[in-house]
Amino acid sequence: SLDPKGVQRMRKLLKDNEPKNALEKVALVLEDWPDVEPREESLVEYYVDWIRKDFSQELASLSQDIWKGDNDIPLLMQLVKTTELMNAAQQLYSIPMTEYMIPALNTIDTTTTIMIEDEELPTKAEMLRKQLQLAIQSIFLDTLPHEALSNALYNVVVRFCSQIFRLDKPVAGKGALRKGGRQEFSLRLMQLFQNMQGVGLGVNFAVRAFARAMETILSRFIRSEWMEADFADGKPVIANLQSWMKEAFIPFVQKALTCLVDADAAQVDREAGSWMDLALQYLGHYRIDKLFQYTCYWPHSAGAISDIKAYIKTPDARKYLTREFQRQLDKRLLHGGATTKDILDVYMLIVEVFIYLDSRGVLLDKVSRPLRRYLKQRTDTAKIIISSMLVDRKS
Repeated sequence: SLDPKGVQRMRKLLKDNEPKNALEKVALVLEDWPDVEPREESLVEYYVDWIRKDFSQELASLSQDIWKGDNDIPLLMQLVKTTELMNAAQQLYSIPMTEYMIPALNTIDTTTTIMIEDEELPTKAEMLRKQLQLAIQSIFLDTLPHEALSNALYNVVVRFCSQIFRLDKPVAGKGALRKGGRQEFSLRLMQLFQNMQGVGLGVNFAVRAFARAMETILSRFIRSEWMEADFADGKPVIANLQSWMKEAFIPFVQKALTCLVDADAAQVDREAGSWMDLALQYLGHYRIDKLFQYTCYWPHSAGAISDIKAYIKTPDARKYLTREFQRQLDKRLLHGGATTKDILDVYMLIVEVFIYLDSRGVLLDKVSRPLRRYLKQRTDTAKIIISSMLVDRKS
């Protein structure tokens, strides 16, 4: 945290002098700029330059020490210490503006509130306060290791959310972390997000790192035991995914976005729809990546196939299905190690599965073309087909 002597130094400098007005009082801080004109616009510019110089001399080294590659500070503490340092420095450098310049402007500016179409416009004092705040935050951000900060937040969010959504333990061990413990993890994350927003790290770093972390969490959930294909009852799990998204994942993301960037309701709703689409895409791709396996287990894999059927509603999804399944066929079936009989047996299962997926037969036609061409190249294909037909007739 910041040495309180810095705050005392700033206050003493201001109190030991009796200038004519508030603007001159702020200008006293700018010892290196004796020619400052007492206008708020130029004063802010000069003051920002002074802050940049003072920060590089007094505080930049503290920020760099936090992110040294050889330190043993946990990632969460690195983030916490960074936000604490930035918040303390932000308060320190805002003293002249908030205690002297802003009150003076408020007394001078009689039009403190202007309404245009039910929207309140900011006063001159408020605009200057925001201008100074953004300038200070920009100075701080220039001294931070962007990649290290982003990776640290990503890892912290993934670690915390793995506990919050119970991804580190098997489903059977769901009592390993009590509900109170998961709520504590959530509260700590939200407090960190609010602190990062307060010092200007929300939009620049936190949102992107948070989105990347939540994509990882979503992918891990899809691949966890919670979303395993149901071979016992043959039921799809897509409804369970949608329920989890609506009741757990999306509310958490919405709360986080509110803490990070103070998102409005419309933005939050758009984000919710995007995350739901992404979840269905992840599940669809994950199931399609194992479609050859599910085909071999048909009809016991009807639940997994139903998940795929619910996903392939768009041309892109159908294109991914046909391309990926053809790749699986080339790798696992259409090679010299597979007997013609095995290929024909799988072919019959493919017909049943793809007719279930698409009763029109369009998908079946696309995926079966290379398979039919390959079978024509085998000299024993006709013999095995005829033998199979004769066996069926006798039975």
